[in-house]
Amino acid sequence: MSSTEFSPYYAVIFTSKLSNFEGYAEMAVEMERLAKQKEGFIGIDSARDEVGITVSYCRGIKSIKVWNENLGH
Repeated sequence: MSSTEFSPYYAVIFTSKLSNFEGYAEMAVEMERLAKQKEGFIGIDSARDEVGITVSYCRGIKSIKVWNENLGH
């Protein structure tokens, strides 16, 4: 997905330091599933090694606020 197809958009960047946390991969899949259900969601990109970096693309600030308030998130 090219996020420029959806301009203008907002990018939310989340970084984390990974450890031997069991269940992290499953939780990441669940977070992506939940994010896709939110109005304004455009896409998501992730990289995970020693540091996790996830970039979520949204159509507006309202979408970001709604996602931030999601208890599952």
